[in-house]
Amino acid sequence: MTSAIDAFLDHPVWCDTHRSRLIPLGETAQVRRHGRGEILFKRFHPADQLLLLREGSVAHETGGDSEGGSWPMGNVAWPWAALGWSGFLPQRRNGTTARTLTPVELVSWEHDNLARSFYSDPLLAVSFFRIVLDSVRRQFEWIRGERLAAQSRGPVHDRPPAVAERHARQAFAPGIITALRRSAFFAQFDDAALQRLAANAELTRCDPGTELVAQGEFLDGLWVLAGGSADSFFSTREVDGGGLGAGHGGGGGESRGEGAGESRGEGAGESRAEGAGESQGENAGESQGERLVRFLSLPARGGVAAGVPTVNGGFRAEATVRAVSPCWFYRIPTESIESLIKEDPEFGRSFAQRQLTRLSHLIAAARVPKPSADEEPEIVALKSVLHQNQARIPVTSELHKVPHLLAHRLTTRSALASLGNVRGTGSYAERAVARVCSDMLAGVQAEVGFYEEVLNAYAAVTDVPEDSSPAELRGRCDRIMNMAFSHLRTEIRGREHLPESPGHIAIINHLCCPAYYQLPNDYHFSFDTAFVSVLLRTAYGESPVRVVRQSPGVEYGHNLFYSRLGHITVPTLESGIETTSPDELERLRREAAEEFFRQGRAAIRRGENVLICPEGQCQKSVNSPARFYSGAFRLALKTEPEPYIVPIAIAGFDRRFKDVRLVALVQPPFLLSEAMARQGTDDLREFLDDYRARFASAVKDAQRLSRRA
Repeated sequence: MTSAIDAFLDHPVWCDTHRSRLIPLGETAQVRRHGRGEILFKRFHPADQLLLLREGSVAHETGGDSEGGSWPMGNVAWPWAALGWSGFLPQRRNGTTARTLTPVELVSWEHDNLARSFYSDPLLAVSFFRIVLDSVRRQFEWIRGERLAAQSRGPVHDRPPAVAERHARQAFAPGIITALRRSAFFAQFDDAALQRLAANAELTRCDPGTELVAQGEFLDGLWVLAGGSADSFFSTREVDGGGLGAGHGGGGGESRGEGAGESRGEGAGESRAEGAGESQGENAGESQGERLVRFLSLPARGGVAAGVPTVNGGFRAEATVRAVSPCWFYRIPTESIESLIKEDPEFGRSFAQRQLTRLSHLIAAARVPKPSADEEPEIVALKSVLHQNQARIPVTSELHKVPHLLAHRLTTRSALASLGNVRGTGSYAERAVARVCSDMLAGVQAEVGFYEEVLNAYAAVTDVPEDSSPAELRGRCDRIMNMAFSHLRTEIRGREHLPESPGHIAIINHLCCPAYYQLPNDYHFSFDTAFVSVLLRTAYGESPVRVVRQSPGVEYGHNLFYSRLGHITVPTLESGIETTSPDELERLRREAAEEFFRQGRAAIRRGENVLICPEGQCQKSVNSPARFYSGAFRLALKTEPEPYIVPIAIAGFDRRFKDVRLVALVQPPFLLSEAMARQGTDDLREFLDDYRARFASAVKDAQRLSRRA
């Protein structure tokens, strides 16, 4: 035997293994030496050899025509780093191209030879897999570092809870056997093994916002989510040990790796998106300079929620896990797992292979895709995952059409349905990839739920008998829109500023609706006014009367909707009246103003709120708020008793809602006559220009909150 093979057989993992049992490994091992710049193996080629790096450094890259060329995926340079480990997983294809950076020395085995040795001596496989698993864990940590670096200056990614989670009183905790049987990670093991694992399992209940484990923390066992839902985050704060579940050490070291190309199988709790999650506090994830980047959403049927193996035994938290809703977690102690492995070595071999499958899945989910200027980031990320798993996915798989279905709002639901179908009926590899893709689409899934409720709101107004009460229709519309907004990330501050009773004038800065949300009849829903309308209805029990622009003839969708709601209609330049003569235009405006004041005063005297956008037309955020028209303010001065002006600054409504938080900041109300007197002016135009500048400060505050998606 050469010195390299001798050094491998002296590895600490073999300290409890009799030397005679290592003979098959020594006899089938070969030593390989390569110079700088040589290719060790190529991506998607058969992974027929397992290589352990004794000396030198190897770079990994992945890519292809669909990804714009090669893409560096990190270096491996520590002793006994595992290369070609995809040969242990189905399809046995390399996930990266490996190129030497320096002269290297490797110990190699044919995978077929290892398979024969492992099946004849499963405990040998368990020890060997410890070396491989620790190496792959380091590869995952390299990818995690890349993800953190790419998003280190971005927002903290928090989501509001889904409706069911928001009102959950108690999470359901199934029995440990039930939880393990429905877990994709444990489902392949027989009942006898599950019973042994369950014997010493510990159940923990967590309230929303609880941090169960911290990234890098050493865990004395695997954590399995049994009830509720949780989110995992990558953190810039690394834990060196201690805390919940502190126990076995080990692992650590340099975090460079083979890269996300070696992504085969499932992992991280077979994650799928489950709607929106809860933002726990304004500064969630930003304690002591820590930054959190959302990694995976963990549904109750996901399986393992935390724990990747270390070379010295025990597990390490691959990410920080926080409860979104009330949750139940089972901890399966390391001692129970190791005891079962000693009694049933075949279980140990299968368990190690499942861990390798899970780690490969984590690498696939953590990978940072190349940005694209003309595609949504979710589509780019999904294409990246499909590309790196193309050797495992049948050419007839539904997965291939998902990126195309995501490209248009009317087919996004079909994309999610295809993923759901594959998760339920696809092959093992398809199900694993579909779960990764589903988790990447958490924001899109919430957006789809929102859009479908918007269509329901439109139909609830336009598809009812002509004699329906406008006030009743306004209330019905707001109830449905309240459900629609519950799918999204929203934040409302300053409710305490709202007057105790209605009958006032609410003003907002009006933002343009993204073209993405245009209804099939070419109608652009006014989501900012709908959001504030829901806010006022929630506060006072009835929907406000809005001031809306007159629809031009071509906008039949707009007209069908607003003509039923009893709002106050005014002509604007967007109403298609610019072709009238100057005299006719002046007459229309004079009559419209008279009608506006008449209807506005009547609504306020009935105790209804009036919602007005004083800019007159919608704006992009960069131009908001624009100069105010005086109509809303003159209405206040013409009404007895004088109503309050209630300013509400909004932000986020001019961008895709999956990318932002929708924000409304209610400002202190004021009586216009008193405010002008305090300012020492009786010139309304002068007051409005000054007030708009002050209101702009509140709009900037709203925009900052909106960007913290």
